[in-house]
Amino acid sequence: MQNPVPTRVGDVVKAGQGLDTQEKERHVQFMVDLLFPNRESTLKGPRELDLSIDLAQLFELARRERVLVALLQALLDHSKVILAPRQAQTIRERLKECERKSQVALTLLSFVQNSLRRSLVSFTIFKTMDDFPHIPSEDIDLLVPKSNLKEAEVALMGLEIKPYLLERGPLAYLGETKGKRIFHFRLHDQDFEIELYPDLTVLGEQYIPTKMVIDESRTMNFGGFPVLVPSPEHYLGIITMHTLFKHGGLIRLSDFYHASRLLRDKKLDWNQIFESASGNGTLLGLRLFIEIANEFYFDRHKEILLPKIKTIPHTMSPHITEIPYRVPFLTLLLVYLYKIVSDLARLKIGSAIRTWQTCVFKATGRLLYFILSSSGRISALKRWGWYPSTKFYEQ
Repeated sequence: MQNPVPTRVGDVVKAGQGLDTQEKERHVQFMVDLLFPNRESTLKGPRELDLSIDLAQLFELARRERVLVALLQALLDHSKVILAPRQAQTIRERLKECERKSQVALTLLSFVQNSLRRSLVSFTIFKTMDDFPHIPSEDIDLLVPKSNLKEAEVALMGLEIKPYLLERGPLAYLGETKGKRIFHFRLHDQDFEIELYPDLTVLGEQYIPTKMVIDESRTMNFGGFPVLVPSPEHYLGIITMHTLFKHGGLIRLSDFYHASRLLRDKKLDWNQIFESASGNGTLLGLRLFIEIANEFYFDRHKEILLPKIKTIPHTMSPHITEIPYRVPFLTLLLVYLYKIVSDLARLKIGSAIRTWQTCVFKATGRLLYFILSSSGRISALKRWGWYPSTKFYEQ
């Protein structure tokens, strides 16, 4: 009997208005089978892609789930997928387009890094390079110390390639990090956004200290370009914070994809990881994230990435039934309350208050989403810049 596989798209795909729900689910099923093959995969024999799958829909799903390049490569490499010559050409062209854009992005990042170094601003590029060679234009994230925020802004504005727009102060969406800047660049006919963060936070609560993340960053080579990125230990903390706190429990397919690679790294310093999570109140969230990754991986491969992490309450055990996966809010509430209690125990009163505000903020966002998504009123709230969770629950 085939195990249940995350397949429900829900409202994630807007470009697929021509497909009914069943067709959308079939496209997600195909994508998950392709990227995470298991012993009971539906890809048991050669299948004609041109007779069953809409490539445009498949590409849009993969783009929203941040696994576009991985999907394109899998389509070309998978021996059980039969492509018509025209489809193979379309996929190769799309893959070249993504890789070309990534090379342009790396050129831009090279200019940015050199400018920041000349200005003596310490920094790291976080999250962005996880999707390499697919670098989406809306997701180039740059972390600098809060004390260097002004110098970093001056350095980016002083680039030979001038940004054509700078957003700062109140942004289009509520819930953005205070002091965040968004620089819009255009280079070689490609549009990019560089988001400048002065802190790893949602509404001001304390997670991993920015200075520690930057100081312990390492240089990695991407497509011939050296890029400064967080250590794997800090990255695991960042992805936990990003999915459970900033994204309100939304976990994309790309998060599973990267977690499966990260958690198999035998060189991870788990003492540092758990010590850091204990110190910033995200230990329960970290354990939950690992359990979620284990659940997804086990469903596909009949084995777990890591031994079961103890002290996760049985009621918090994940049961993944859709992509993207949304952590049940009551489970998420326990993660937030754990951080609040942890902050209070360490006399981090301000962080505890901000965590509570984040909890209320995400609860409101979910309530608005489920009430309004079927009524067509979400688009109006987007236009007003008032709906707080659009980025997190629709993309």
